[in-house]
Amino acid sequence: WIERAPLPLAGDHKGVAVVDGIIYAIGGEDGHGTTYDQHADVFAYNPWEDKWTRKASMPTPSSHFEGATIVIGKKILVLGGRTQLPNYTTSQARVYDTEQNQWSVLNSIPFDRLGPVGGIYNGRVFITNGYSRQQGMATESYWGDLEGFEVV
Repeated sequence: WIERAPLPLAGDHKGVAVVDGIIYAIGGEDGHGTTYDQHADVFAYNPWEDKWTRKASMPTPSSHFEGATIVIGKKILVLGGRTQLPNYTTSQARVYDTEQNQWSVLNSIPFDRLGPVGGIYNGRVFITNGYSRQQGMATESYWGDLEGFEVV
């Protein structure tokens, strides 16, 4: 292991995505097990310069979407996750455009999910599993079509 530039904000349960060789650390929290303070911060790491850069913040501070952070071309899709109390789970679907450095909120996933997993299959976005305040431990699976994305 070779030490590199430290991430400007420590935390856990961050999403991570790589677009064009740039590594994005998204959201996360600190105080796991106590305060669960959610982060909206996004940082991009350039490995050639060994430098982190702050990017546009998420629309809602959140974490616990690691398995549902999906790269689609030059965009990063984030599904569900944990938010601040009292409504600590979300059904929000957010997309970060790495070229425009901006977030958009899409139509929500069918139920709130903390810790879901997702991916692209056969040109559609797939999501399953996780914890739902409405459903408890969730096993339901869904897929959806995305408009305006180059999904392959």
